[in-house]
Amino acid sequence: MNPHLCIITQNHLCRNPRVLKEARLAFEQGYKVTILTTFYDDALYLQDISLLQPYSINYLAYTDLRPNKPFRNLYRLAFKIGRELIFKLGIENAWANGYGPWNIIPAARKQAADLYSIHQEMPSVQARFLLNAKIPVAFDLEDWYSEDLRPSQQLGRPKKMLAKAESDALHKGVFSITTSHILAEELFKKYKGKKPIPIYNSFPLTERSKLNYQNNYPPLDTIKLIWISQVTGPGRGIENMLLALSSINATLQFNITLVGKCDPNYQKQLLSLTSEKIKILFKDPVPPPEILPLLASHHIGLATELAESHSRDLTITNKILHYLLAGLPVLASFTQGHNEIKQLAPEAVIINHSFDQLAAEIPLLIQEYSIRRNAAWIAGENLCWENQATQLIQLWKKYLSHA
Repeated sequence: MNPHLCIITQNHLCRNPRVLKEARLAFEQGYKVTILTTFYDDALYLQDISLLQPYSINYLAYTDLRPNKPFRNLYRLAFKIGRELIFKLGIENAWANGYGPWNIIPAARKQAADLYSIHQEMPSVQARFLLNAKIPVAFDLEDWYSEDLRPSQQLGRPKKMLAKAESDALHKGVFSITTSHILAEELFKKYKGKKPIPIYNSFPLTERSKLNYQNNYPPLDTIKLIWISQVTGPGRGIENMLLALSSINATLQFNITLVGKCDPNYQKQLLSLTSEKIKILFKDPVPPPEILPLLASHHIGLATELAESHSRDLTITNKILHYLLAGLPVLASFTQGHNEIKQLAPEAVIINHSFDQLAAEIPLLIQEYSIRRNAAWIAGENLCWENQATQLIQLWKKYLSHA
């Protein structure tokens, strides 16, 4: 019987590319694969099912919040109460991490898997029950959970529980992985234990198969920039970049595509920051198969994260790696995570501490555009998921070889 890997997360696969890549890779290696998660939305669920074809992967919900599902309102009420308990009384609890945390362990035990792969905050905290039962657990610390978000967004979060889960990952997990070398170093410095293994959250080179060659790009008469995430909101450096672009002393015109759910009031705020030289297109999140062609239809990728938390400073967001795979040169704010990629792709990634100085690099970038785009194309190939995945395959061989 093939070894069984059970991946536990808390979001849809179409919004959770690292889990999807891990599941597909494990299936390709001959493992039985099960994914346990939370379902929120019927349309997103259908996207997930499409992404799993033709892989025979079990896809199950431990909590289902889709319309007309039982206990939906109860889960939401429990989450709200959990946050209020922390905010008003300082009582940390698992309910504040998400919807239906008590469902995770029974669903996991039912799988009787040989190894459990834990992603995201709520499963990471609940994994202590598997560890206490001496069940093999591996952790993917995609962010520094206990040090994530802006200070104003930390209210109501169970930071001590998250920190304990991170410590458990390094001390009790069979192994742990994370998204950058610098984050692995800092997690190890804080918690000791076994250092997480850095595996970049990049994307498969096979996704390029439908793209034209890297120098087949739109005309440069209007510079097309793109920023992409699940949510477009404050604290991501977008406002800073718009102001900087407006102040460029050059006769350049910019079209900026902002991909991600965006509150209408925030849209108005961003539009108020633009000058006549800038047009903004707001776009909802697109299905994963459409992302790379969308990126490739632009000239420059924007990675404007602000180092307002340790996690934001140290992680490497997947957007910068997606830009490179599409062959886009990247304008990036200075974070330690961005700087790590800059060292690996110096001609493709432009970094500066100042947004004004970063924007001022654009005229020269345009003059050297073919060279920069070619450098990005090469970097995207070097950093692709296939090259990163070899480390994960070796870990599975080590810990699942006797299953």
